[in-house]
Amino acid sequence: EREWVGMRRAQRRVGSGGDEESGARARLEERRVGGARRSGFGEVVLVCVVATMCVSRARSQTVLRPNSTQAGTTRNQPADLWINPDEAMTGGQAFFEITVSGAMDLTLSTCGGPAFSGEIYLFDESPLEADSDLLALERSRPDHFCVGSDDENAVQATLIYRVLDTANVRFFIIVQASSRTDDGMFDITASTASMPTPGVSWGLDRIDQRELPLDGRYVVATGAAGVLMYILDTGVRIDHDEFSGRASHGLNVLDDDFDSDDCHGHGTHVAAIAAGRTVGVAYRAPIIAVRVLDCDNRGRVSWLVSGIDWVIRDVAARGGDVAAVVVASVSSGSKPSAAYDDAIARLTSAGIAFVGASGNAPANADEAARSSCNTSPGSATESTPAIIVGATRSDDSRYEQSKGGACTTVWAPGIQIPSASLFGRFAMMNLSGTSQATPFTAGLVADLIALNPTLTPEDTRATLIHTSTRGVVNGLEEQDVDRFLFIRSVPDVDEPPPPSGWVDIYAMLRFSDGACSDETLMSRITDGIASVLGELNVAVPNCGTAPLYADTRATRNAQTALRRGKPAQTEIDTLVRVRTEEVIAAITFDAFEAALSDGSIEAAIDDGGAMSEVESPWVIDSNGYAYWAAPRFESSASSSSLSGGAIAGIVVGSLAVIALLAGCAYIVYVRTRPPPEKQFDDLHGTQEDLEAPVFDRGQDEVRPPALKTGNSAALSPRALFSNRRLGEGIMFSPRASRKLAAKDATRTTATSRTPQNLAERTLASPRAHGDASAANAPQTPDTSSLSRGSRRFFSMGGEAFAQALQRTQSGTGKNLSSH
Repeated sequence: EREWVGMRRAQRRVGSGGDEESGARARLEERRVGGARRSGFGEVVLVCVVATMCVSRARSQTVLRPNSTQAGTTRNQPADLWINPDEAMTGGQAFFEITVSGAMDLTLSTCGGPAFSGEIYLFDESPLEADSDLLALERSRPDHFCVGSDDENAVQATLIYRVLDTANVRFFIIVQASSRTDDGMFDITASTASMPTPGVSWGLDRIDQRELPLDGRYVVATGAAGVLMYILDTGVRIDHDEFSGRASHGLNVLDDDFDSDDCHGHGTHVAAIAAGRTVGVAYRAPIIAVRVLDCDNRGRVSWLVSGIDWVIRDVAARGGDVAAVVVASVSSGSKPSAAYDDAIARLTSAGIAFVGASGNAPANADEAARSSCNTSPGSATESTPAIIVGATRSDDSRYEQSKGGACTTVWAPGIQIPSASLFGRFAMMNLSGTSQATPFTAGLVADLIALNPTLTPEDTRATLIHTSTRGVVNGLEEQDVDRFLFIRSVPDVDEPPPPSGWVDIYAMLRFSDGACSDETLMSRITDGIASVLGELNVAVPNCGTAPLYADTRATRNAQTALRRGKPAQTEIDTLVRVRTEEVIAAITFDAFEAALSDGSIEAAIDDGGAMSEVESPWVIDSNGYAYWAAPRFESSASSSSLSGGAIAGIVVGSLAVIALLAGCAYIVYVRTRPPPEKQFDDLHGTQEDLEAPVFDRGQDEVRPPALKTGNSAALSPRALFSNRRLGEGIMFSPRASRKLAAKDATRTTATSRTPQNLAERTLASPRAHGDASAANAPQTPDTSSLSRGSRRFFSMGGEAFAQALQRTQSGTGKNLSSH
């Protein structure tokens, strides 16, 4: 414009009649200025043409088709096609676009190509045309699971985005190098996959039933709302859909801040198994991410200890009534760590449950390397109630790379477990190992604590052990424990606990035709159940129009039926309570469960309408603790003595055993004593331990003889004691009781209808004998433990009761090992 103005001024001077010299000078200036103007216009046109060609060329080379791989580069590319909010990203930006059709999961990744350090950003608007503050729909994360790179030290990027539109949708992609020195070649792959069908993972499906095959359901209703789940790991992607706003940042030990975002993926996967919305056990529990591992899933013991100590302080700061569980799928490597074990001791002493992984080892490693006792946290079970978890496959076989041994508390699903992925808000992926088995167990612990907020870590561990399933894990090695994780729904019923020395067994039954005001029906229910189980205290403390309690299995099934257009039926729910003494509670529980499954209860009630089982039996003990399996022992810190029935049984049994042993010893002595002159000729020392405990550390799963059926008269649970059938261990069939009684008179054999797995169940304890019995470490025999206030020892089954007397007589005073 300045040149053009100068030319016009020269023309005006010539027109005003100046001299020839001035006119020549003006004409010369006009030619110069005009040439410059023409040259300027040419440069502008050239720049515009080149820019247009560049943009056109860039667009023509950056079309990315679904399920294909496109080579690209950030070299000589601008760094400001899109203003990246992350100021640390300063490398070149490569621009792509892709069009997809239909609902799907779109995956973008640089895996498999040249080593490239950078990130991928996905947009629904073109960064070249949109405002400067355009935000990405999704950004990639470092992919440490990537394979195929020509540089084993390279960390590639992966992004997964869920497309919900069914029509054609165009997306825009920018690949940016981390810095100018990282600019280089890359391969970007776009792959599509149909969205996974919502459903229960095989691991969830497995832990809520005793045996295979799977039934395709996970019906536990608790969800552990209010129990804090501290995930000590690589961090957690807290905005993942699985966490539905329940996840938050805790301490990042590595950076000493409170941004515990996951940069590896391990922590996010673990957190969702423990408390995910669709794939988690405790699907209502708040999640707090504590980052103690780096982006390579490695760390230092000091980081882990700092994380544990921060959890202790955080729980204390929230108030003394906060219930919490620490999940640490982290092991110390090849040897125990005293610092790690001491931190676990401080944690459990503060009333916080700890669940850790047993660790992984090569299948061909020696026995010592495959034992969880030789690494932490397994070694912590020597002195703490830590819960250590091994992994199994979907066929219930022991995962060959999982560590086991006496320090592994329980087995849980751990192979090909689907859970939340780091790479997208809706992304899922499968991982395997004891790291995946651990959060299943942690979720169960959270559910148990939600039901019983005052449970101590010792009682929590003992209850988990004695509600687990025996005899289903195959491929166990000599020192392995025989316990598989088990959880079942327990409705939140507002019923008072029974008196000391008693146990309440509840079940919920639904009747299609009846009314709560029908006294005849209520009498049929109580009398029918009492006739099957024996003369017990049976009551119906609550009754109402179905559903009586929200969030039960039958309630959810009814809601599903309504959504499918099925008509609702008028039904009533009855809460049935069977009150029984502690000493026979285990047998009563098993009998009640068997009678419900084989139809004996329904036949005995015989009200003319259909009866269905809404919730399977569960227990509330005299401490008010609720759990989902047969009670085996009763522990109370507030009680100072054994119940009268237990004391009487122990005293009488002890006297009988003493008399029997004394008589046998005298007979042996009389028959084998040598003549007086040779009494000392063959004296020699023994190499056997004369005071070996009944249950040693390596055989904590030694069980009493299996219950068996016989041709005796049907007995009520109380009759197993009163009719001197204790030594035979005879079980009874609820339905066939009258028939057995008739056939016994003629010496004919009746067949028990007790379920097969009932005959194999261990008569063990859901609660330990206080702090001492819940710990893992072998303890010095102490017969005085039977008289101390916090050591209540109640046998709930015939054989277990007999062995209790045997241990009392032998002077060992040992409890069942809790390893």
